[in-house]
Amino acid sequence: MKITLNALILLSILSFPTTVWAHSRENTDKFHPYLEDSKHLQIPQWEDKNWYVEDWTSQKSANDLLQGFYKADILKDQIAGKNDRPILVVGKNFYRLSGYDKRRVVTLVDSVYGITGTRQNGAFFLQDWKTHALIGVFDQDGLRLH
Repeated sequence: MKITLNALILLSILSFPTTVWAHSRENTDKFHPYLEDSKHLQIPQWEDKNWYVEDWTSQKSANDLLQGFYKADILKDQIAGKNDRPILVVGKNFYRLSGYDKRRVVTLVDSVYGITGTRQNGAFFLQDWKTHALIGVFDQDGLRLH
């Protein structure tokens, strides 16, 4: 009797991982992660989302937020390009943000420095920290990444 009981316990333990694995494999067809809609251009994709810089600055000062972005390696530097065109150098963690959050970070930068509102045709470029390639532009129409 003891051998049979031990054999049943051992058999149930050995079959458990297989059952869990088979069950989890069946459910993967039902899993749909949140992915951005790549069929739409970036700007129209967010037209239905209401977000204002004040949503963040009401909780923390804009300068503290910017310092946090630099500390988190989302932003790296601000430099002047050809014809003194402002360039925002983005860090490696900028790429880990959703498209919506990339737009919000860059909108906050523009809100603090007023680049798009102070100049005619005001805009600034975004540059990759590693390759130094220009990856996008932000102007009155919003953020456009290449």
